[in-house]
Amino acid sequence: MVYMKQCKYCKKEKEIHLFTTWVNKYGVEKFLPKCKDCKNETTRAWRVDNISAQNRWIRYKITETKWWALFNSQGKCCAICKSTTPKTSRDWHTDHNPVTKRVRGILCNDCNHIVHKNITVEILSAAIEYLGR
Repeated sequence: MVYMKQCKYCKKEKEIHLFTTWVNKYGVEKFLPKCKDCKNETTRAWRVDNISAQNRWIRYKITETKWWALFNSQGKCCAICKSTTPKTSRDWHTDHNPVTKRVRGILCNDCNHIVHKNITVEILSAAIEYLGR
């Protein structure tokens, strides 16, 4: 006999093994109200909303509110090339001065790689002169 349970989120009737179990304080095994698929989906969504904010605070001491204020002040685009997409499957890069740890701006993936190649102003000036030939 196959036991079935209805997921509270997707409302589909699924086999019981597709639900995560936990043991309550009385030692009784229980099933979560949402199936593993819905649980994974909501966990992924939570991580997108929260993990990046936590990492920004830990790494750069910038709150989510200040990060969004900076991003909005840039026109919701890369501070260098003005791209409106991060050009990566991940999120935007929070650029910072590695010495002072001060956040300088929000960059797309391509510009972040350029900035973090230890390129100096002199090298950039030489590159601009070279490209102008």
